Amino acid sequence: MGAAVFAGAMIVAVVTIEVFRRRRFGLLDFCFMFQAMFAVNYFVAPVLIYLPAGHIEQGQGAALVFYLPTIAHRGLSAGAFNTALLWASIGYGAILGGYFAADRVLSRQSWWPKPLGEAPINARLLLVVASALLLLASLALGLYVLSLRYQPRGSDADYGLETFFRGIDTLRQEPTKFGFLKHLALLAMPASLMFVAVGLRRCGWISLVAWGLAAAAFFFTVTVLFHNSGRIEMIAYLVLLPLAVIVRGARVNPYMVMLVFCTAGFWALFGDNMFSLFTSPKTPEVFHAALTQLVITPSRSFVSLLGQLSYPLVVLANTLHVVPQEVSYRWFVDLPFGVIYLLPKILIGSDWPQTLNLINGAMFGMPIPIDLLSFGFFSLGYLGLVLVAVLFGLLLRFLDGWLDPSGGWLVAMFRVAWLTYLPVRIMSADPYASFKSGFQLIVGTMILLAMVHLAARHSNADRES
Repeated sequence: MGAAVFAGAMIVAVVTIEVFRRRRFGLLDFCFMFQAMFAVNYFVAPVLIYLPAGHIEQGQGAALVFYLPTIAHRGLSAGAFNTALLWASIGYGAILGGYFAADRVLSRQSWWPKPLGEAPINARLLLVVASALLLLASLALGLYVLSLRYQPRGSDADYGLETFFRGIDTLRQEPTKFGFLKHLALLAMPASLMFVAVGLRRCGWISLVAWGLAAAAFFFTVTVLFHNSGRIEMIAYLVLLPLAVIVRGARVNPYMVMLVFCTAGFWALFGDNMFSLFTSPKTPEVFHAALTQLVITPSRSFVSLLGQLSYPLVVLANTLHVVPQEVSYRWFVDLPFGVIYLLPKILIGSDWPQTLNLINGAMFGMPIPIDLLSFGFFSLGYLGLVLVAVLFGLLLRFLDGWLDPSGGWLVAMFRVAWLTYLPVRIMSADPYASFKSGFQLIVGTMILLAMVHLAARHSNADRES
């Protein structure tokens, strides 16, 4: 019970800090997203443990939702939770300290990057670049689907064209050596943002063409995300434009807020059912049962959803227990390996060390992602945990100022994309999984930065001449 009280006090502290801190970038900034995600991931779990329906010993009710039976499987005592909660609190303070250190000290230095603006970018150039990205994505997806269609049949590779919509199994098996093409196919995502930006900036036939291509890129991206079966990625993309309207507006748009909550809530509660729509004949029955539970006992559905997001505390408790006794320190080698693993398997082969997610999943006997603090501890013990937390806070503040929503619609949309991507790394921080999930966003941001610098150089040259 003491752990639940402490966790409750931390939740109160998070809310208090959020209410009274100074906001420079609107209501929806990186600090807010981090605090909301961190509180759910680490501080809600101990409170759920002591709900009337949940008991650690019996693994019932809310406890069953966020993998508490795995604690007994790993041989951890109740004290392991207390230790994990303590270090989660330290990690929270380190991230917050990094953010405010950058806000109060580093951001005032002359070398700190200035906010990014899209104004100098020519609309025609933006349209050409976005079209090239959409074309590349289309070719990649076409080749990927062909690789599924002509995959050799057998006990270990019994896949065909129908596997493109096979749903959640995508996360657990790689049916083809050309899986890297899925990453390229998602370059349609930044293309769709560029098309929207052109449509908002121009009038006439260019605007009509841009909006038409934006719609095509949108449905293209949703199709690939559906194939990848990631609820968080799907939610992040579907709420991107409504959130961009919110961050660009001088005041909160209630209609956009309602649209965001309805979209996110639907995919959070029923996403797995939707992804198995084409593969499981029982999906309509399961969907109906989940919808009935939501209507009759909404509190149970809400607790279940919170429980699904509370596994990082369990993972951290286990990590503190097994590293370095059972698993050696990783010394941050997962960062370069995370980039290497994105390369085609036909080039790099498959004889590489396991990712942190695979190691963690093997210990729990189920696929559970590694969280941010556990990644730091896996890499360099307690020092690594604090170091990763501080650097994460610095990165949050850097993006808060660099992607200033006043820089234009395109910058605002990229800001929202990072807002929905980076804080999620708190609960899923395996470098390979993170780079794979954010590949299209990272590449798109690099292209945006290159276009801004190129346009600024041309603008300066014109002024000098």
